[in-house]
Amino acid sequence: MPPEQKLTPLQQWWKNPANREKMKRQRNGQYEAITEPAIIECRRCHAPKPLAEFPLGRKRRDGQVRYRYCKSCHYAYQRIFKLMHEFNLAPEEYDIIIHFQNGVCAICGRPPKPGKNLSVDHCHRTGLIRGGLCWLCNRLLGIFRDDPRVLRRALEYLEHPPATQALGEPRFTAPGRVGTKKRRKVSAKFLGPKNKPLEIA
Repeated sequence: MPPEQKLTPLQQWWKNPANREKMKRQRNGQYEAITEPAIIECRRCHAPKPLAEFPLGRKRRDGQVRYRYCKSCHYAYQRIFKLMHEFNLAPEEYDIIIHFQNGVCAICGRPPKPGKNLSVDHCHRTGLIRGGLCWLCNRLLGIFRDDPRVLRRALEYLEHPPATQALGEPRFTAPGRVGTKKRRKVSAKFLGPKNKPLEIA
């Protein structure tokens, strides 16, 4: 090679035998694991925290398996990202909506579980943001396909059961969910043993 011809940075890197050996190890998946220190400084809040305060991440080539920001910063970032990119809402606007609802679900009136937030409910056809709901109420609206007519019929069904109108009087059975042990015990007292025929007046 003529002396006047300059080597590219990659060629200079490849001339080093240690670099060639390192590339072979990486090719075979033998990455050099770097020992994590016991205390790490978060790159967002710059607070020194123990290793357990950092969320686990995918294994990278340098062997580091944790993020460089703590769990609280990670949660705050994920919350901002989801509100902005999925619902076009700033965190301050979400807080205004939840404060207007007194921090409870807009339908059932229950507060969220500790450490949880109310879901952002929106119309799937128009994209209109309607408010904050608990997971169950949000799921309920999805089952009813956001149709007010079906919800009104469900309300009418609960207030005026057709079985009572058809029989002319209210008919009762054992309370509780069907198939549970608790209801079977109540049914044994309420309806009698299975083998004993019921007396119908």
